[in-house]
Amino acid sequence: MPEKPLQVRIEATDQRPGQFTLSFNSSQYPLTLNPDANVTFSDWLRRLQPVLAGQDDPSGELAP
Repeated sequence: MPEKPLQVRIEATDQRPGQFTLSFNSSQYPLTLNPDANVTFSDWLRRLQPVLAGQDDPSGELAP
């Protein structure tokens, strides 16, 4: 049986700058991006896959 592709969305919220909602499947998580931090978006995406698979964040910075 073919697997459905994973669709991940990041949407801005109206609450304050840097606040987003990360959505995939039926799950939603609040996300705060700080442009002053030394983290690139591509690094976040690289770390996202193991977290979504139920593993720990390779950097140890994302909560389970």
